[in-house]
Amino acid sequence: MVILPTSSISTNQEPEKIVERIEYNANRCWSTLHQPIHSDIVVNTYTIQNGYKLTASRKEGSTPQYPFLHVTVTHSTYGSEVSVREGEFNLGTDLNLSDDVNRWINGDNSC
Repeated sequence: MVILPTSSISTNQEPEKIVERIEYNANRCWSTLHQPIHSDIVVNTYTIQNGYKLTASRKEGSTPQYPFLHVTVTHSTYGSEVSVREGEFNLGTDLNLSDDVNRWINGDNSC
């Protein structure tokens, strides 16, 4: 699976607040998507050096597959740097969830 950079954002918000908002909205919004082959999306958040990493994986049965979305939020001098990389949810299926992440960073919590 090829995972490509889709966006990079600088913001004056603290990384903890950004990750909290993305994780909350991802679990709220993405769990209600009607995915191809009825697969669920699993969201995980990890602490990394200088920030956080959030991943989204397609779930088959009870097993999460490899992450298709990676969001890295790191501390910067003025707040945070956020980079988003996204690949295919399933072969030939792009969900463009990067757009959701960008909206949430900018304060729009809609799904």
